[in-house]
Amino acid sequence: MTLGADTQERSRDPRAALSLIVAVAGAVAAHWRALSSPFFADDYVYLYSVRERPFVAYVKDALVPGVTWEWRPLYFLSFQLTYRLFGDAVIGYHLVNLGIHIAAIVLVWRLARRFVAGWEAGALAVTIFAVHPTGFDAVAWISSVNIAALPLTLAAWLAFMAAVEGRTPCRTWQHHVLALGLLALALGFHETAATAFPALGFWYLLVFARGRLRTLRTYYPLLPYVLLAAAYMLLRTQLFSAPLARTPFAFGSQIVPHAYQYLQSGFWPAAGLTPAAAVAVGRICAGVVLAVLVAALLGRHWLLTALVLCFASSLLPFVSLLGLAERYWYTPRAYFALMASAAFHAGAAVARRHNVHRALVSTVAAALASLIAVAGTAATSARLADWVYYWPAVHQHWVDQLRHRFPALPPGSTLYVTKTPGQLVIFGDAVLRHTVSYYYPHVARVVNVPPHEAERVRARLGPSDRLFAYDMRRE
Repeated sequence: MTLGADTQERSRDPRAALSLIVAVAGAVAAHWRALSSPFFADDYVYLYSVRERPFVAYVKDALVPGVTWEWRPLYFLSFQLTYRLFGDAVIGYHLVNLGIHIAAIVLVWRLARRFVAGWEAGALAVTIFAVHPTGFDAVAWISSVNIAALPLTLAAWLAFMAAVEGRTPCRTWQHHVLALGLLALALGFHETAATAFPALGFWYLLVFARGRLRTLRTYYPLLPYVLLAAAYMLLRTQLFSAPLARTPFAFGSQIVPHAYQYLQSGFWPAAGLTPAAAVAVGRICAGVVLAVLVAALLGRHWLLTALVLCFASSLLPFVSLLGLAERYWYTPRAYFALMASAAFHAGAAVARRHNVHRALVSTVAAALASLIAVAGTAATSARLADWVYYWPAVHQHWVDQLRHRFPALPPGSTLYVTKTPGQLVIFGDAVLRHTVSYYYPHVARVVNVPPHEAERVRARLGPSDRLFAYDMRRE
């Protein structure tokens, strides 16, 4: 599937470039408030580890599978670089995340342009992805720098397309090597980059090579990617010596309700829905996806069929995760945006067959993209402001109170804390311990005590021990 003359001519349409500029501007405006968001939760765990652990030991633990529960070597190593560059300056970390998001925006736009001739579908895809309000915290939270896996997988998809479309063996292998290298890097940031493998396969088999499926040679280009996936699994499981339970996937009864809630978050990103309402809306959305897939198959719209399957397969790693988090929608929303653009293109083709003028189709596309840009930017900005206020700002308020109350703590002391916000006591108080140690590296212990035991603890404090009670009131 190569670019034809019509596609090449339309690629110079200034409206295509304008849609990308608008999408990037909307993303920057929507996430602007995140640039000053303070360190929060896991940020302290990673940054403290970089600062205090010996470099060689840190690198070894990051690279060797099985040392940590989550084997994401490049993700952990990235904090070595960013901490040395930015230290305590939060804006630097946020600019990195925003830059990653902008790179993903450009690549979604590029993929949509490769898939579909004309600027309209590309405009819809890039706008939906850029300012979708679900998953904003993946960009706003410093610890979510593993979103770097997404632009790497999108770039790998483009390289794979160039490889299979290549006319010379040399260029073909160069692009395959590039695609495989990008996928390997993506897997080093996050295991859910594996969603790229079915995406490449669906596009290749249903769109590019659909007329040659009975020929064995058709499947040869996919073999290196199957080997890469197998090698990654071997490494991750230490040659299958580590049980699959060490992975973050949990296949059980929660997959279906989780899928419904993720679909609701993507199709209808309304805040405040009860879990039951989210599942009900999710069922409707699942029906929509199924209906689109059936219509695409019946209408022989193979690109739309492939992208619906890409989107559905991209959800699987996330619905199988223990628990729900909207930031996990960040990767599926790229496939969702591409699916939506292909659906618009298929609908536009039907409209033109019924003598609908192309100018009207372009007008509808421009109106939809503009509406999505404005509404998405406003919704994302509002949700981000609330998130910062109730999560990172609370964590920072706690830190500010503690440092004001105790500018210094005696070496070897025990700090007892009470009335501690929930975001500091997750993961067995690991966030709490690393937060305190980040500012008071010589404290021996940090103990969180229930409020009703605070007075008993106060009466038994040693000479160097301290008790800190958080006051949640903020002016």
